[in-house]
Amino acid sequence: MADPANCPCIPIVRVNQIPSQGRTAQSVIVCARLKSGGKDHAAVKRKLILYPLICLAVLAGGAFGIWYWIGMAGTSSLEQWIGEQVKSIASSYLNPRAEFDDLDYQRPYTVVLMKFRLTVDDPDNSGQTLDVIHVDKLRLELAEIPKEGKPIRIKKLILDHPKINAVAARSDGKFLGFQNMLKERKDVGTKPVQEGAPRLSDVFQIALLQIIEGQMVYESRGSGRPPMILDAINSRMDVEKDEQGWYKLAATLDRKPVFGLRARGRLDLDHLVLALDSLQLGIELGKQQYGKLPGQTQQMLREHEVTGMLKVTASGRVPLGDPVSCDLTATLSMEKAHFVAGEYKGEAENVSGKLLLRDRRAVLDYLDADTLKGKVHLTANVGLVDPFEGRVHLTARGILIEETLRAASGGGEGEGKPKYKGAMDTEVTLTGPMDKILTRSGGGGWLKLRNGRLVSLRVIDEIGRALAQNIKSLFSGEKESRLDTDAADLEFRFMGDRIHFTNILAQTSIFAVRGHGDVWFDKRLALLLNGGRPEALLAITDESGRGGNEVVNAIGDVLNTIGRGAEDIASGVLSQVATVVVSGTTDEPEVRVEAFQKIRDMLGGK
Repeated sequence: MADPANCPCIPIVRVNQIPSQGRTAQSVIVCARLKSGGKDHAAVKRKLILYPLICLAVLAGGAFGIWYWIGMAGTSSLEQWIGEQVKSIASSYLNPRAEFDDLDYQRPYTVVLMKFRLTVDDPDNSGQTLDVIHVDKLRLELAEIPKEGKPIRIKKLILDHPKINAVAARSDGKFLGFQNMLKERKDVGTKPVQEGAPRLSDVFQIALLQIIEGQMVYESRGSGRPPMILDAINSRMDVEKDEQGWYKLAATLDRKPVFGLRARGRLDLDHLVLALDSLQLGIELGKQQYGKLPGQTQQMLREHEVTGMLKVTASGRVPLGDPVSCDLTATLSMEKAHFVAGEYKGEAENVSGKLLLRDRRAVLDYLDADTLKGKVHLTANVGLVDPFEGRVHLTARGILIEETLRAASGGGEGEGKPKYKGAMDTEVTLTGPMDKILTRSGGGGWLKLRNGRLVSLRVIDEIGRALAQNIKSLFSGEKESRLDTDAADLEFRFMGDRIHFTNILAQTSIFAVRGHGDVWFDKRLALLLNGGRPEALLAITDESGRGGNEVVNAIGDVLNTIGRGAEDIASGVLSQVATVVVSGTTDEPEVRVEAFQKIRDMLGGK
């Protein structure tokens, strides 16, 4: 039998407490039980370890399942409530529809919306929609833990890779979604549009609005040009609420190295009013900056050769629900500005201006430009609502044609000589509804050109050729040198869809024309002129600009009185002067020369 003293188990009963005769047997029994109980004890120990592990695994699996279930878009009732809140806020204040693919609530305060977008119907493509704003990831940081049945409060908005589509419709030219982004409010600032919808100040307790790698796309469908894209836009706006309930804003917007914007102001969310304390915008454009811009933007800037440095400052008050009723003052300055547009180009060392927006009107107090050798002064007053009645007044002094016409830089006679040339003074007033100005224009003005070169103008060239065929003395003898002595005097009125010239006098070194007529905005021509050698034409036309028809017809009446003896006089006049009728278009003019018929008849068709 085993000796209890050598038993590895701890005895339950001490040996000396057992009677001597039964000690061994008792000890054996005790040791046997202990040995048998050792196996059970190991099993218990294994169970004591295994059961907690199983419980932990079950708890972990449950936690993972709950986390996965909550993390899926709209799977939890709380996420569904948050999503409904986001859409309700948007539908209460915005006309575009708010949509998103996924919503992920990340406890305790973070909500992430994937593929968030504001969508409108596309009038140019029936049955299709357009995302005017698309955000890959819109992150909301809440001011408190969300609860079902309680409106959410948003503290931070972070837009990761947003895209703004500024698309002008082909049908009316209005920007889709932005023309009426905010819903009309009957009682601005007193209550939301929809009954039961939360006030914006209750929803937004914004401390930060941030844009990360944003993109703006501008497309004018009516122009047929490809969209212009400006990317890599980063912006940060810090917000702080003051004692009056206004949100103090401090914003930055950068697209280095092209432009930078700094703004400070205050925002009343309930009244949707922005008080802009200061705005500073700086833009620098040149060949070095072109390479930092997207391809379409580069192409546009290179095509128009846009260069210069622009600085804009602004301050005032803007009701966001009715921006045309704003009260803003803005100033601008430009240095070394240069651009081309079609046949024209502009270049100025300095440009300065002041713009006032108030009482639903835009008032250009002044825009002054110092060109290379001249000065331009522009003022305007235009309504910002239908019928957009306005008045624009322009004066220019000493403007060099060779510096304002893109095609003036070449093509003239002699190497390096300009195709067009001259010093121009003008004063023009244009009135009417600005959205229908090409059909309902009014106003008028005058233009004078001196020391010019006009023969390269298509109309002037065609008139010269026609006169040369009918007036033999025009180019007879030695050809006169074409010095830069061309001149023009024009007086005109805007009449609906055309410009009516009450006086036209154009004189080159070889011939001159004087008369009147119309030029339509679609380039059609209807001019009645008298042309010929300058000295002869000026001898039979008066200073008021009345053409030679009346004078020559008067000569015909005199001839009837004095008889055929005056044929030599009349023949002398007819040999140097003729009537010119111009039709067609400015691009393709049609010119015909008609003799003074009354005198021709008297001379027997001579």
